Amino acid sequence: MVDSQAGVTALREMAEQSYATGQYERALELFQQVVELDPKCEVAFRGLGFTLHALNRNREALCAFDSALDLRPQDVHSHVGMGLSHGALGEDNLAIRALEYSLTIDNHNDFARHALLIACRRHTLELLEQGNIEAARVRIERALELDAEGVETVEVALEYYRKVMDYEGAKRWIRRLESSMPHLPELKDWKREFGMGREAEIGDFRQIHEPE
Repeated sequence: MVDSQAGVTALREMAEQSYATGQYERALELFQQVVELDPKCEVAFRGLGFTLHALNRNREALCAFDSALDLRPQDVHSHVGMGLSHGALGEDNLAIRALEYSLTIDNHNDFARHALLIACRRHTLELLEQGNIEAARVRIERALELDAEGVETVEVALEYYRKVMDYEGAKRWIRRLESSMPHLPELKDWKREFGMGREAEIGDFRQIHEPE
C-alpha cells in the first residue's frame, strides 16, 4: 500500500517507464493505481490516456484525457492525445478540432503539427470519397500550409485536383516541387500524367511558328 506522496510519485515514474518501454498492460495497471491514489494527478491521467490509446482502447482514452483536461485545461499534450484518439476512432472532424486547439496553446509543437497534418490528409481523402469537394478543399489547403513540399501531402493534393479536374492547380504544385527538389523520383510520373512534357514541346513549337 502506497501511503505517501513520494510513494505515489515513484509509482507514477514506474508507470511512465513501463509505457516508454512498450509494456502497456503494466503501464495501464500502474497508472490506474496512481489515479486512484491521487485523483488530482493530471500527469497520471494523461499517461493513462496515452496508454489506453496505445492499447487501441480509444473511448476509454478520451475519458482519461478529459479527466486530465479538467485538472489542467491548457495542457497541450492532453489535447493532442484527444486528437489522436478521435482520429483512431475515425472521428476526423473532432480530431482536427482538438489538434488545431493544441496549436493555439503551442504553435511550435512539432508532434501536434505532424498529427494534424496526417489527420488533414486522411480526412481529405475521406471527403473526396463522399463527394464533399468543398470540405476536402479546406482540408487539403490546411495540409499544404503545414507541409507544402511533402511528397505524401502533394500526392493527396494531386488526388484532389484530379477529382475536381483542376489540372493547372496540379501543375503549379508539381512545378513548385520541381524547383525545390528537382531529383524527386515521383516528378517524372506526375509530369507525364498531367502532360507537362508535351506542354513544354507545344510551347516551344508555338514560340517558333505563331505569327507576330
